[in-house]
Amino acid sequence: MSPSRVSHSLRVSDAASMLAKHHHANINRVKKAAILHDIAKNQTPESLQALGIHNVHQECWDSYPSVWHAFVAPELIDYEWPGEAKDISDMVMFHTTGKDNMSIETKIVFIADFIEPNRSHEKREEIEAIAIQNLDSAVAWITHLSIEKLTRNNRQIHPLTLKCWDFYCNYISDGKKWHQDD
Repeated sequence: MSPSRVSHSLRVSDAASMLAKHHHANINRVKKAAILHDIAKNQTPESLQALGIHNVHQECWDSYPSVWHAFVAPELIDYEWPGEAKDISDMVMFHTTGKDNMSIETKIVFIADFIEPNRSHEKREEIEAIAIQNLDSAVAWITHLSIEKLTRNNRQIHPLTLKCWDFYCNYISDGKKWHQDD
């Protein structure tokens, strides 16, 4: 991992620790997942195969290259530290797409990656405040904003992101949707 990626991961870990403490989740598990969540960010299917990792999710690489790293990260974690991915694999795997019915720890890592202090997203502070109050609402808002951005940029939306939205959309209670330019 590059020094900037390590710094990002440490900031995600700090944000995840804060949320885990506030929501009474397993702090050690979320810290480990947050630190390792982007371990495969600079990898390719070929680089993983060169290590002997054969489950490289080629179809995801081909269709959704920006989220691919999350799906192969547990494989790389197990390669580097056998057995370490067992308790954190969902947190790492779904930190970009989200999914329906996430565990509290998975929601926390998903949110922490969005709200870490160096993120420049204009709604970062609002999402952080929402996350303190209600993790499900924060997941809904993040997913809504992600889908809106991907749609605006004519990018394909991963099916798990759509399932995440379908599951959490009802946690936006006021019916108002933010738009990227609000």
